[in-house]
Amino acid sequence: MLNRIDQWIENDISHFNVFVGIILIIFILSTIIIVFFNYKLGKKDERKNLIQLKVSKVVCISLIVFLCFYLLNTENDLTYEKQYLTLGVSLSLFSGAIACIYYYVRERFF
Repeated sequence: MLNRIDQWIENDISHFNVFVGIILIIFILSTIIIVFFNYKLGKKDERKNLIQLKVSKVVCISLIVFLCFYLLNTENDLTYEKQYLTLGVSLSLFSGAIACIYYYVRERFF
């Protein structure tokens, strides 16, 4: 699978720019979402600490899963290895943003 993406990126420089741009957008939006909902939770107390720990657990677990997937599915002839690692970090941060939204909505409305 990564070989197909690698060939697509090597095909044209604009494909590389699109790939890196998508990774950057995911990373920035995830960071903004986490900071925003962290601010919306209010002052620091036990409830907020528990939610932050749950979100951190989701980010760590998803990062471990993405890194294991990367290590098990990569070959030596990949050209853009660093971009795939950055993609894994961005997706794990995105999963943390989704968890942050979920815990905020569950805390606030249910």
